[in-house]
Amino acid sequence: MLQRSSNDLLGSTPPTKSPNIGALDSAATSHFLMWNATCQNVRPTNNPIKVLVAHGGTMTSTHEGNIALPGLPPEACKAHLFKELQHGSGSLVSLGQLCDSGCTATFTATTVQVFHNQQCIITGHRTPITG
Repeated sequence: MLQRSSNDLLGSTPPTKSPNIGALDSAATSHFLMWNATCQNVRPTNNPIKVLVAHGGTMTSTHEGNIALPGLPPEACKAHLFKELQHGSGSLVSLGQLCDSGCTATFTATTVQVFHNQQCIITGHRTPITG
């Protein structure tokens, strides 16, 4: 789903688990990516954002990038990268950000699909635990 740019501005070695795994999140206000997520145009952020996390702490973005979803407007692809997000927690792809940019999400009991201009751009599985 996400593609890494050829230059690794964040340094460090990627973990052994694939950095392409993420979750569509209806509560995420923006795309929040792992520090080593595959994306395009990775650059240090001039305006870091702070995000409240489930355990009550916060995390601060260090870089910005763009998720690679062809045909979407730029605002649909803007993402924030966080060193605090590691391979155990994964990246969060904002369903709200996609829908605000003209996408439509369809859920069944076991799957989710995101469409833009009647083309399916993302297909995923719903987890039985969280839905």
